[in-house]
Amino acid sequence: MTPRTSSTRALTESGMTVGIAVILSLIGIYVPLLSTVALLVWPAPIAFLGVRHGMRWSSMAVAAAMAILMMTVGPVLATGIGLLFGTMGIALGEGYRRRWGGGRLMLVTMTVFLLGFAMQFFLSLYVMGVNIFELYQQTMAQATEQAFRTLDSMGYNSVELKQAKDAYLAQQAQIKLLMPFVVISAGAMMAYLNILISRAVLRRLRIDIPPFPPVAEWEMPRATLYVYVAAILVGYFGADFGAAAEIVTTNIKVACMYMLWVQGVAVLFWWVRRFPQWKWLRWVGLVLSVFVPMVMAMLFFAGLIDMAINYRKRRQYR
Repeated sequence: MTPRTSSTRALTESGMTVGIAVILSLIGIYVPLLSTVALLVWPAPIAFLGVRHGMRWSSMAVAAAMAILMMTVGPVLATGIGLLFGTMGIALGEGYRRRWGGGRLMLVTMTVFLLGFAMQFFLSLYVMGVNIFELYQQTMAQATEQAFRTLDSMGYNSVELKQAKDAYLAQQAQIKLLMPFVVISAGAMMAYLNILISRAVLRRLRIDIPPFPPVAEWEMPRATLYVYVAAILVGYFGADFGAAAEIVTTNIKVACMYMLWVQGVAVLFWWVRRFPQWKWLRWVGLVLSVFVPMVMAMLFFAGLIDMAINYRKRRQYR
């Protein structure tokens, strides 16, 4: 293929990609029932262009899509979509083109999403004067007050309502304390979902994509164990370090606990691989661990023990 033919094909596919990205954006903004699906699929065409022709073309496609969206839906929404989903598509395309491993691809994609989120947050804060976290808290507080006033007017027991309200407010305070962990977890979930969706789309287009490691062979960084122990010690002996230290150590502890839980989920999937007749148990155990604290604790300790002694790795996942 001559360079001229290659450039012509890249330009043609870039135009098609920009059109698909704009259509998906409009669906994500104006069609509530399909908005989540459309935005999750958004990075896939950008990743396709990156795999075929490189990061330069995928970056130009994102810029062109943002320019068109700025004229149709406004600069705020266009910038948000480009920063959150366009950059993820660029990262996925480059990772697939360079054939990165699953762990590296996940880490880079999550980092790019979080950087885009941080840029969008500061743009909203300093350009529009809107703090999205404070706006969320105010909206939730107003909705909570309205809900409890409605229940009170319907004749519910005032003592029980007060207990329920106190429990709910305590839960909201805990969520506020864990907001950094919530944001990072959202980035990890978005990265994982976009990897799955983009891989499925690219494989349908007959593009060879490196396989994602099976769950039974997932390994969280071994440093998680040491960081978790250090966070517990700092939280126990560092009560005088102040509120900032409490926020940091609490978020680190919760993050490490969830990483150990993921390691425990991998242990469950590996154990079921050894006993195929119990194959159905892996999904039942995963769902129960989300809703039943005892099951989550069992997987947490399974992951902790596996990480401590490298049991699956020593057996080469057999």
